[in-house]
Amino acid sequence: MIRIGDLVEVPEIKTVIQLKDLERADLRRMILDSFVVTAEVSKSLGMVLNSLAGAEGRGAFLKGNFGSGKSHFLGMLSLLLRQPESWASLVQQEPSLEDFRRTIEPKKFLVVEISLIQHRGTEFLEDIFLKEIFRELSLRMGRSFEGKESRKETFEEIRKAMVRLGFSGLVLLVDELSEFLRSKADAHAYREDIRFLQYLGEEASAFPLWVVASLQEWIEETGEISQDAFNKIKDRYPIRLTLGRAHIEELVSHRLIRHRQGAQEEIRKIFQTLRSYFPSFPVDEKRFLKLYPVHPATITLLDRLKPLFSEHRGIVDFIHYRLKGDVERGIPTFLDRPAQELLWPSAIFDHFLHRIREMTETQPYVEKGF
Repeated sequence: MIRIGDLVEVPEIKTVIQLKDLERADLRRMILDSFVVTAEVSKSLGMVLNSLAGAEGRGAFLKGNFGSGKSHFLGMLSLLLRQPESWASLVQQEPSLEDFRRTIEPKKFLVVEISLIQHRGTEFLEDIFLKEIFRELSLRMGRSFEGKESRKETFEEIRKAMVRLGFSGLVLLVDELSEFLRSKADAHAYREDIRFLQYLGEEASAFPLWVVASLQEWIEETGEISQDAFNKIKDRYPIRLTLGRAHIEELVSHRLIRHRQGAQEEIRKIFQTLRSYFPSFPVDEKRFLKLYPVHPATITLLDRLKPLFSEHRGIVDFIHYRLKGDVERGIPTFLDRPAQELLWPSAIFDHFLHRIREMTETQPYVEKGF
């Protein structure tokens, strides 16, 4: 009997990615291997890379709901700038990015990753940013780097140190900016952080420095911002990107499931057998082959339920562990089942039962409907 596991394999993934994962070689590899260049990602990445290819720095905001892949995006961008060999994986998926590779690879950027989820709201952005920049410069110089008395003098010292080290620009990759701003204890602290963001935007062009910050909501929605401050932020951070609209089918076929060598013909036979029993089966062969062993109806329903299940993160968890299995959660592997079986939509209810029960708007489906 041919099993599903004889035809497909489920690669390892990490459903929750943070910028600090870049510190470990095995997780850097996973970030690289699991990154999927969807049409949406390609467009957003192209806009950032196009800016980095120029001579003037600027700011960019990357907006997406929880679980939409913002941290993964920033992590991949860091790898491209720090490790030129990372480009091969990206260009293989999207050949059009080769032009950016040729332009950016010769450049040398000082890349600083700042994960604000690890900081308290009582801290100031300026202190956090400078601490991380100093740490990176100290590592590069082999000795402690310290700033000056004023902000202007400190950034001038940073620029001089970068020139001595041969860097052509500074890139700040900032994760969870909006959540950090929302956690500010008072209006004064909030305004100070907004002013610092303005300052970075003003310095960006001539420095040059690039700020790419991820948010769950646009910066003007994080608190009370005066019209003047809003206009300055808008002018100094002109690149606005959005993640989260990518179709689940792209993630499944490019990242979550790999067909084994020679499996296509056997999967094609399964489709033909299915069609012989159900002539009105509303799926063509190409789509069936791409998604096997996940039933296409399962994908359609998951796509519609994205807002309930943390955008892509919960759905990635569902596909991965429903196929591979998870002993701790009592989920048996699907890979040992006969090759003719498919992962049906009913599994969605089982997998997300606790979350459906906990949410007020969906609780009746469990307590009454089911």
